[in-house]
Amino acid sequence: MSDDVDVANKLADEAVARALANRAQAVVTVRPIDCAECGEPIEPARRELIAGTEHCAECAQFFATRNRFVNGR
Repeated sequence: MSDDVDVANKLADEAVARALANRAQAVVTVRPIDCAECGEPIEPARRELIAGTEHCAECAQFFATRNRFVNGR
């Protein structure tokens, strides 16, 4: 005869098993090593700080400046 603690432990184990089975798979992102614009290597520190960046600092600055000019900001 099981007591309340055994029943509670069994329910908790089942809940954990369900949660693990239903959890979303980890998203694996590929970080580009070379700039999508100029083809030069993206600085390692920039890749670490800005996840998913596709441009080196120089190209990113160019695009930011151009967008400010085009958008009038």
